[in-house]
Amino acid sequence: DERPCICYGLRGVIDVEVRVKGGERDLHSGVHGGLLPEPMFDLMSLCSTLVDAQGFPCIPGFADGVRPPRSEDIENMRAAASTMDIPAVRQRLGLADTH
Repeated sequence: DERPCICYGLRGVIDVEVRVKGGERDLHSGVHGGLLPEPMFDLMSLCSTLVDAQGFPCIPGFADGVRPPRSEDIENMRAAASTMDIPAVRQRLGLADTH
């Protein structure tokens, strides 16, 4: 896109390292399958608690200090969104058509 733009807001990045430890060998099947906790299930459970059903962070203090958008902010975002060619953006990003 060759149109000039103003970066109104950007998402940040948080790097987190999580270590999940299990047995010294695979125990997911065979005689021991189901008898012992599965580390992958623990990791999936942890990940499922990071955001709520609407996608908002559930981490205490995560959004502290972030002001809510003003009506002017919302108007500007709507105006910018109205000029977007969504199918072209989806194609440029390699996203499947959901229609």
